[in-house]
Amino acid sequence: MAKPSGVTLGAHSVSHVLKHLRLFANIAGVWSIVVTAAVAATCFVLAISEGSDVSAIMMRMQDGDLLRPYLLASGIASTFGQLAIAVGWFRYVLLGERPELSFSMPKGSARYFSRSLILLFGAVVLAIPGFIVGAIVGRFVPGDAGKIAAAIVMGVGALIAVYICIRAWLVFPAVAIGSTDMNFQRSFRLTKGSVAPILIGTVIAYGLFLLMAIIPMGAIDLTSDYLDGSTYVAATLASEFVVTFLIYAAVAASAGVLARIYQDIVPAQRANPEQIAAFE
Repeated sequence: MAKPSGVTLGAHSVSHVLKHLRLFANIAGVWSIVVTAAVAATCFVLAISEGSDVSAIMMRMQDGDLLRPYLLASGIASTFGQLAIAVGWFRYVLLGERPELSFSMPKGSARYFSRSLILLFGAVVLAIPGFIVGAIVGRFVPGDAGKIAAAIVMGVGALIAVYICIRAWLVFPAVAIGSTDMNFQRSFRLTKGSVAPILIGTVIAYGLFLLMAIIPMGAIDLTSDYLDGSTYVAATLASEFVVTFLIYAAVAASAGVLARIYQDIVPAQRANPEQIAAFE
């Protein structure tokens, strides 16, 4: 039987999230509220400290004037939410463990986060040789040709680093379901020939929900001139909630793609008996 294409995987994962939207909302709704509350609290604190209106603070955030405190407030809360969504959705797809309405982090979240940091650091380290070689090429090849050649070499180096890291992604579903049988080396070996489905499926799954998130963001931009005071504050926070919810949907759909790849290429006979449900 032919392996599913990246397009099929991406479309299926998106439809799976939409089909089980109520279960997804058990975790995504809670963490979307957390992110929205963090942004609201930051705006109120800044408004009090500056003696300004909350609506004015939110407008400045929207214009990018207060981008740093916004990213700090939303980023920290969103990181916890994305961990909860990814791990929870992996466990639902692979183990049939239904997401519960809770603020608690699912099992495996700490290991999942540590593996994410390791791969992020690894990608940077792996890209360094390409940047060094590119800089050398740019130094010794004169004119615009040198700049173009340097950019190409650096780009190729970055793509190689990304390719290697993508082939290590099977550690994420393994960690989420509590399996200790998967490491970066084994993942690299098992994902031979699967990079294209993983990449294409993830881009489709994440991209479709990200496109949906543009709608509420654009709506605020278009209507901001017609909203004042508390109405603007309420509309902005509602937009923040919806955008965050859709980004979490993108995370879940992306996890769904990787979960299906994991089911397809990890040999069932090597699975931990406690995780055998993932292969049934």
